[in-house]
Amino acid sequence: MVGYQVGSMAETRKFAPGDDLLEWVQKDNRRFLHAVYRVGDIDRAIKFYTECFGMKVLRKQDFPEEKYSTAALGFGPEKSHFVAELIYCDISHQIKGKVSNAI
Repeated sequence: MVGYQVGSMAETRKFAPGDDLLEWVQKDNRRFLHAVYRVGDIDRAIKFYTECFGMKVLRKQDFPEEKYSTAALGFGPEKSHFVAELIYCDISHQIKGKVSNAI
């Protein structure tokens, strides 16, 4: 049984969850699609995710003229598995105080 309080300390209700309470978890097909991480060294970050978590590089794109790189890593195809997207952006050429955190 799980107890919770409503209002004052004296008023406590107890209930027993039904069998169907967690049934939605098995039927629900929603998932966490991806997360984006800004990294300072994309090759080092790729090495970490592949060696420590066993993720695979799904795609990697370099844009040397913009000093920008992205990599998508996952445990399986992006259509059915979570993906960690790594973003590297060389900000050393930008003017101090003019760095944007929005990407």
